[in-house]
Amino acid sequence: MSSLSTYLPPQARLGRPSTPEVPNLQRMGTRCWKTLVNNGVPSEHARDLAAAIMQFLFANSDPSPHQKYLIDRYCQQIRAAGLWQLELG
Repeated sequence: MSSLSTYLPPQARLGRPSTPEVPNLQRMGTRCWKTLVNNGVPSEHARDLAAAIMQFLFANSDPSPHQKYLIDRYCQQIRAAGLWQLELG
């Protein structure tokens, strides 16, 4: 399991949800980025974090060393953002 899972609350559903259509995944990535920025993550870091979160949630992929660093650095903002609750829409 990725280090990202250590920052999610116990009620967060981990595991691989069904892969959404590409446009929906792009929309979710954009929403994730905006949420991170609104929670105080600089835009350029939020982009990398959003990619790491989307990869973790939908590709069950571990983050790169740089992404792990960002996850550690912005763990409070990630938790505050509640990104495990992203839904299609």
